[in-house]
Amino acid sequence: MKCERCGNEYPSRYWFRGNRETSSLVCISCEPSGRGPHTVADMMLDSLADERQSSLSPWAIALCIVLLPVLLFALPFSLSAQDPGPSVTDPARPLLPEMVQVFSEMTRMVDHTHRVLGYAQDIQEHEGGVRVVVEAAAILHDIGIPRAREVHGSSAGRYQEVEGPPIARDILTRHDFPQAQIDLVCGIVANHHSDADPQIVETPEFKALWDADWLVNFPGRHREASAEEKAQAIETIFKTDRGKELAREMFLG
Repeated sequence: MKCERCGNEYPSRYWFRGNRETSSLVCISCEPSGRGPHTVADMMLDSLADERQSSLSPWAIALCIVLLPVLLFALPFSLSAQDPGPSVTDPARPLLPEMVQVFSEMTRMVDHTHRVLGYAQDIQEHEGGVRVVVEAAAILHDIGIPRAREVHGSSAGRYQEVEGPPIARDILTRHDFPQAQIDLVCGIVANHHSDADPQIVETPEFKALWDADWLVNFPGRHREASAEEKAQAIETIFKTDRGKELAREMFLG
């Protein structure tokens, strides 16, 4: 929409006010009040607070009556939609709230899991593997940390690999994952630190999770390393071409 006085154009979501003397379409900036373009909410407040109005205009009253119930109805949906979480395939979607519930107040672990999930999805798109298995493994790979701390007093990798698989198996079973996928995901969880079982670690799904986890953890493990040392570590640690490519971009500039 274009102001007939100053010629400035504004997005259609902004409201214009007709000049009271000429009835021309002008922006709020050109009105005597000197204020900028108004949204719907601003117009409602203006109509309530304008000193030049001795009483509410009929249109303002009608607008409030119409919009207030709509806003009240939409508010809960707006709040619930603020953080939809990562985008995943339908079978993996219910695993996200399960993971959040297990980690409870450990918000750092939720953030870590989301980051690993994003990298794992990227790697899977380039390297192959079953998408839902990669997503499930990424969501559940650290699921044993709270239990490991409770039982062993430590979240060291060897304890995660002991405590994580039974929890992951229970979650996947409750959400009707096929048995073969459950076994593979649990195998990935049981090896995501030790890299021990060749039947698991040679699968594209494991390699996607392994590299994704390292993309998140690499800076903390190699903070003091030189560029040459980082380059050598990338070649040694990462298992996929895509993982190495991302690591070079992220850590070697």
